[in-house]
Amino acid sequence: MNRLLNIVFWVLLSIELVAGIKCSQCAYQLPGKGCEKWRRPCRLHSGESCYKQMVYFGRTPLHTIKGCSSACINVLTPMKPKTVSEVYTCCSDRNFCNH
Repeated sequence: MNRLLNIVFWVLLSIELVAGIKCSQCAYQLPGKGCEKWRRPCRLHSGESCYKQMVYFGRTPLHTIKGCSSACINVLTPMKPKTVSEVYTCCSDRNFCNH
């Protein structure tokens, strides 16, 4: 019985640690500037991640978007001249890891 309680305790603790993580939310941020369309930080729920999407034209950064996502996949599209590309990164290891 004690072993079962110990397992349940650690499972609940790990869920709370993930669920307690906060992420930056910004609908639009220009390079070198603060967020222009800021939102309150979001809190992760089970299965979610913080994300940061950086959009480029060639190698020139255009803007960044940040938030919480339940379907986050790390993506790196090749940067080519005169082409729009993006870097999409996910994290859930600490508060504001997408800052």
